[in-house]
Amino acid sequence: MINHTEKKFIKYILSYINSSEKFSSLFNHHKQKYLIEDLFTALIFKLKTGISYNNFSYINLNIKGSNLYYFHKKLVKYNFFEEFFDYYIKNYVENMHEHQKEFYMDSTLIANKLGIDLATYNVQLKKHKSSKVSIVIDDYGVPIDYIITNSNNHDASILCDQITTIAKKFPELCTNNKVFIGDAGYDSSRISNRLKECNLGTLICDKNKRNTKDPEKLNKLKLDLYSKMSLKKRSKIEHTNNFLKQHRTVNVRYEKYSKNYNSFILLAIIKLAFTKIGIIEKYI
Repeated sequence: MINHTEKKFIKYILSYINSSEKFSSLFNHHKQKYLIEDLFTALIFKLKTGISYNNFSYINLNIKGSNLYYFHKKLVKYNFFEEFFDYYIKNYVENMHEHQKEFYMDSTLIANKLGIDLATYNVQLKKHKSSKVSIVIDDYGVPIDYIITNSNNHDASILCDQITTIAKKFPELCTNNKVFIGDAGYDSSRISNRLKECNLGTLICDKNKRNTKDPEKLNKLKLDLYSKMSLKKRSKIEHTNNFLKQHRTVNVRYEKYSKNYNSFILLAIIKLAFTKIGIIEKYI
């Protein structure tokens, strides 16, 4: 039902809960009907399969869908996933910031079925409203920032906000020697200027030809060898998007409110980070 890595991941989450006064008092009390470990197991099972809460009674988990629903609402209400993600990635960056040289960014569209917010029409998905998830990963494929927005927001404007967030969260990275690598959608002077303002480094991306056929202009847009070789490593971010969309709850949005859907995306992102890093305390 869940694999060995996911079991270790749940145990690590439980150790975080027990070490936090806020979450320990919230989730460990005498009225707890189910073990927290079993509830997180069911939540990851839902993340992977996309099963509805109503159908949990047919699964051999001995947990009612209504109980899991209220447990998930409690996690969302107290921003559990956001705080755990910040704690986990902050520890990771503190240990690895000297080795993080390259960052890759990309966005992916999520088909929306029942969501009522952060869902708009995009040219690529004409039949459905959709949401957009933008992710930034480092050299080792670890997500350090993400954001979910309306699908009609441009990638360049989304990344500008993410750059500001990264600079505030991780001042250790502001050494002006990092490289951000993306596709032609990020070919914008706004991004280059924002990177300079935040002392994060430079931008490498495919050049947006902007429908020109002028040979002289096209010649100026040619990339040097280093940029070409760097862009070949963009497959890392494509693999990240593929990993997220393997989780059916993420692949198609059925959650009515974006804050509930956001928690499942964040759970999948933390799970990905854990498969890359493991238990951080062992490496301190």
